[in-house]
Amino acid sequence: MKSRGRTEPGGGCGAGSGVAWTAVLCLITVMWCFAASADITYASFPDEGDGTIAGMTLNGNRSQPPFPSLLPRPEGDRLRLTEYGIGDQRGSAWHNTRQYVGDVWETTFRFQYTNNNADGFTFAIHNSPDGAEAVGTDIDGGGGKGYAGMTNCWIVEFDAYHDDMSVHSNGTGVNRHDASTLIATTGFTADDNVHTVRVAHAVDCGISVFLDNMVTPVLTVADSRISDIGWDGGQAYVGFTGATGGGSQTCEIIDWSFTVTDTLAPTNPGVGCHSHVFPSPETTMVIRWSGAEDFGSGVDGYSYVVDTNPTTTPDTVVNVAHTSDPHSVSYDAPGEGTYYVHLRTHDNAGRWSDAVHLGPLVVDFAAPPLPVAGPVVIGLAVAAVVVVGTRVVRRHRV
Repeated sequence: MKSRGRTEPGGGCGAGSGVAWTAVLCLITVMWCFAASADITYASFPDEGDGTIAGMTLNGNRSQPPFPSLLPRPEGDRLRLTEYGIGDQRGSAWHNTRQYVGDVWETTFRFQYTNNNADGFTFAIHNSPDGAEAVGTDIDGGGGKGYAGMTNCWIVEFDAYHDDMSVHSNGTGVNRHDASTLIATTGFTADDNVHTVRVAHAVDCGISVFLDNMVTPVLTVADSRISDIGWDGGQAYVGFTGATGGGSQTCEIIDWSFTVTDTLAPTNPGVGCHSHVFPSPETTMVIRWSGAEDFGSGVDGYSYVVDTNPTTTPDTVVNVAHTSDPHSVSYDAPGEGTYYVHLRTHDNAGRWSDAVHLGPLVVDFAAPPLPVAGPVVIGLAVAAVVVVGTRVVRRHRV
């Protein structure tokens, strides 16, 4: 016997819903709900007004007057990180939506120096507490290129002063432009030409950096240590930093793309029945779930089924679209028996999770109705036991 339920409008509550279920839903939502990742494409950087760029946060500091800083800023449809004639400048430009950097991804951009007498810039990934407003300090002067002094930071640096390209990170600690944070380096001679860069990240956490030649990398790192920066569920801010010290130069990003290739299946939500405890004479069960996640392409929807088999795998047809948590369906059992709920999650890249199961949910017409003592929930990291009178209702462990 196999049956679909009915979706509850607006995720409504069934009979006997209570404060305990609301509390658990809130906990799940706080633990598992994150902003969705999105591919980034800037063919140019037009000024949206008052020196802003759509979808980005620009941060600038100067260690000497005049204040305030005017950089970074859009300039001639480019992102200008530093400008000739301005010393002691440091700034950052971050995309406002954090990206999933734990999977396969690549970024490509073009840059150009002119009046090259200063330090350079970086492509940077970070999850520091300052979020999209993060910018480095003057701890390493212009050599810090706008990132030195930041925590939870990983960078690919294009050093115009020392003519090299390097990868730096200090995990969750303060990143700096020195040997203690150096992961890998290679030569790079700065000039006034337009250069194309591609940084590719493999699923095993290795990275390759390409400069002008998109076939042969100039720098390859088997263990990039990106995962050491303390990212939030695999998500982090991506963007650029730049700085000058005693000298100055114009440094501009001409265009930029950042693309995540979703290679991982989504993770399932926590699933529970909050309408009543079991065994119960009640035949209507209200099933809720919350907390599915997929940082690559995003969650698309769910396939679920209720039957008497404890190990059924639902089919690959989405029957509940993913919207806002919590999701809720109602199932009417045809009679007495032991029932199980089975659910799996689908992402926008076409991948399915394994099945998650809830049960046994026993319908027994001879059982006395019991008050709600909180939801039966699976998909959490711990098990719970609720005592109702002389009954012990055991919750299911992941």
